[in-house]
Amino acid sequence: MRLLGDGTVELCLQEDEALTGGVATLSFDTDIVCRRCSATPGAGCERCAGTGRERERVSFWLSIPARVANGTVLHPSVEPLKLAKPISFIVRVSRTR
Repeated sequence: MRLLGDGTVELCLQEDEALTGGVATLSFDTDIVCRRCSATPGAGCERCAGTGRERERVSFWLSIPARVANGTVLHPSVEPLKLAKPISFIVRVSRTR
């Protein structure tokens, strides 16, 4: 798994995982909307130093359909907290040797 700069997470699967599908539990650090100021401009928030964002570890359960193809973009059914940017997952399937 690798977080790309545009809010996309690259999800690497082996061929057998892509074939059977399932549910993946994913955790990573990303920006969320500041919980103290709710990203209010000029609020002088000490928590986020006025950026409107704070770093948080988020966790997702992502449903992966059986026979998912390389390059498929998946979206979580529920997004936790208030993410600063929407998150999507792009599937990368590597061949099993």
